[in-house]
Amino acid sequence: MKIIDILNKMANGTLEDGFKFCFEDEVYTYTKEDNSIRDNSRNKIGQRKAIEKYLNEEVLLFKENNQEVIEEKEEIKEIEITERDRRIIMSFVIKTAEKTNEIIRTVNKLTKESEKKEE
Repeated sequence: MKIIDILNKMANGTLEDGFKFCFEDEVYTYTKEDNSIRDNSRNKIGQRKAIEKYLNEEVLLFKENNQEVIEEKEEIKEIEITERDRRIIMSFVIKTAEKTNEIIRTVNKLTKESEKKEE
């Protein structure tokens, strides 16, 4: 969510009391009583920095706000896996298995050599 979206919700009266977000390592909380967004030092948003420069910046939302975000998002789309993707994935799996087997053969060989030396 962007800062502009939060400010629009605040202006429209749809921002929930206690709504929290993090921007540039500072936590901001909306208080409906005085219709303000303040940081932990009780400074209003835009008091220390010109907020106009940051309107399109994305902010980090807290878990208790996620329901609101989920309702705004579009439906989640499934991942398309093409036949080419399947071939690439299988090729990778086969190469990984071959390398793993190579390591296993080397470990087994070294183990046998070590056992012979102990005898």
